[in-house]
Amino acid sequence: MNFEEELRYALQRKEPATGFRERVLRQVEPPIRTRPLWAKWAPPVAVAASLFAGVLGVVRYEEYRKAERAKEQLMTAFRIYTKTLGTVERKLRKE
Repeated sequence: MNFEEELRYALQRKEPATGFRERVLRQVEPPIRTRPLWAKWAPPVAVAASLFAGVLGVVRYEEYRKAERAKEQLMTAFRIYTKTLGTVERKLRKE
C-alpha cells in the first residue's frame, strides 16, 4: 500500500461505534443541575428575617423611649414633691 492509498483508507467514512453519540454528548453537555431546596428558599427567608429584626428593633426602641419618658416624669414628680415637702416643713417650723 502506498501513501495515497493509506491516506484514502484512513479518511474514508466509517460508521461510529454503538453508543458513541451518547458518550460524546455526556462529556460535552454539562449535566442539568437542580438547586437544592434551601437555595430556593434562603433569599426570601433572609429578607423576612431582616424585616422582622428591623420591626423588632423599632418596637424595642419605642419601648425604651417610653421608659425614658416615664423616668423623666417620675424624676420631675420627685423634684416637685421634695420642693413642696421642704416648703411645708419650713412653714411647720415657723409656727
